[in-house]
Amino acid sequence: MSVNLKKEDLIDILSNISIFYGISNEDIEKMIKLLRPITMQENTLVIRQGTKGQSMYIIKTGNVEVVRVDEKKEEVIIAVLRDGDYFGELSLIDNMPRSANVITKEKSEIFQLTKDDFDKFLLENNGAANIFYKNCLIETFHRFRDIISKYTF
Repeated sequence: MSVNLKKEDLIDILSNISIFYGISNEDIEKMIKLLRPITMQENTLVIRQGTKGQSMYIIKTGNVEVVRVDEKKEEVIIAVLRDGDYFGELSLIDNMPRSANVITKEKSEIFQLTKDDFDKFLLENNGAANIFYKNCLIETFHRFRDIISKYTF
């Protein structure tokens, strides 16, 4: 394990991710045990567009580019994510294909949370599951309204 952080730092990181807002520190501590630390070199493909999502990722250090390849095979940079950011969270909910590629732009230390591990956690922790799914709905509606406002005007 090359990614080292104090438990308090991990609690802080997870508690500040919108889909985990309001989950108790006790349950967050259980989630910490599910995180798999990974070190990735520069220009490593973390997620491939179109593949089945099986994990979400949290960046401890480094940065990644989120790149979507359109139907003309042209690459469009969607976002650059840095320390404390996360990506791939929708795969914790659905089994849909990934919507973009994610590539490290420098050596990056990342935590992986797999769907299988998280599903087991939710089954065993009903309170955390209720909060998580409510947060997912809020996040989805927020993104939907943002899209509508961009295309309405």
